[in-house]
Formats: sequence, C-alpha cells, structure tokens
Amino acid sequence: MRIRYLGEKYVLMSCEEEGIIEKAIAKNKDWFDNIFGSLVPWNDPFVVSKKFVWVRCRGISLSLWNSKCFERIGALVGTLVEVDKATTAREV
Repeated sequence: MRIRYLGEKYVLMSCEEEGIIEKAIAKNKDWFDNIFGSLVPWNDPFVVSKKFVWVRCRGISLSLWNSKCFERIGALVGTLVEVDKATTAREV
C-alpha cells in the first residue's frame, strides 16, 4: 500500500492488489478514523486547488539572500510560506 500527499489536506492511498486497502481500513478502523477526517474512493474529476512545493534556486548572489528577495521569487509560483534556517543563516 502506498500513500502519497496530494496537497491541502488530501492523500491518495493506492495498492496494486485490489481489495487490500479496504481490508486494511476494516481491520484498523479506529486507527484510520483517528488519522483521517474521512475516507472516500478516488473520483476522476477530483482536483486539489492548493499545493505546497519546495523551490530550489541556485546561483543567487549572497547579497540577495533576504526575506524580500525570497518572497519575490516565491510570488512567481505562489506564496512564500517559510525559508529554512540554514538558508537564512547563509549556511547552504
């Protein structure tokens, strides 16, 4: 069984062997109920409107390593959520 993050609050559970997911859910119902708000079968028209992505930018001069610059870069693809500590400290 494989679980993949789709974005927002959604994950996709999949398995090559049919019926395995249903059996796992039935056997561990309390655990699944505590972890997931709801479980529904896949639906082809389903779309996730928001996703988190990591953006790696190489070759940016150290003089441009600041929040304002990172926010502008993030604005090209969405909204900046966070810059990791190693980047802020100019370690990486």
